[in-house]
Amino acid sequence: MQCHERQRVLAAEKDRIGRAAARLVKQGDTIIMDGGTTTNSMTPYLVGKQIKVVTNSLTVADYLNDHTQIEVIVTGGYLYRASKVLLGPPALQTLRQVNAAISFVSAGGVTLEGIGHSDSLVVETEKLMIARGRDVVLLIDHSKFLGGATMKVCPWTRIGTVITDQPVPPKFATFFTRHHIRVILAR
Repeated sequence: MQCHERQRVLAAEKDRIGRAAARLVKQGDTIIMDGGTTTNSMTPYLVGKQIKVVTNSLTVADYLNDHTQIEVIVTGGYLYRASKVLLGPPALQTLRQVNAAISFVSAGGVTLEGIGHSDSLVVETEKLMIARGRDVVLLIDHSKFLGGATMKVCPWTRIGTVITDQPVPPKFATFFTRHHIRVILAR
């Protein structure tokens, strides 16, 4: 499924998640945003903030290009057409130089072991995006709790906040409470 098709799936839910995520961004912050469709949904809600956005997403960069108060840093890399993101060594080299207040990331799926994706290049880029943020916020709609993805990105110990659109399944709610992971329910 192409990026524009995935963006339409659960569009209202992703919009609410994006709005809730943007509320966490403060004036002057440097943030990292991955290229997930849920993460992309926060871009309209960043308008008006004087921030720096580091992204591997052509969709995010293109949208924010029209808003001059937002400084956009785009990683280089191999174009992964299905998601319109840049991956590989050039992207990793750029990310190694970044220190961000918050990394906003998405996932292909989640388990109690952590978050995952199905593409190895995406996994490597996501790992570094997570490592370069002081705080890490995971943006996922309720469907991501239905199963994990092929490859593990990171354990839950790196995730400080989860923003989602429905109450999390009971086993995750217990796990998140036990591990002090904040859950924001986007309404």
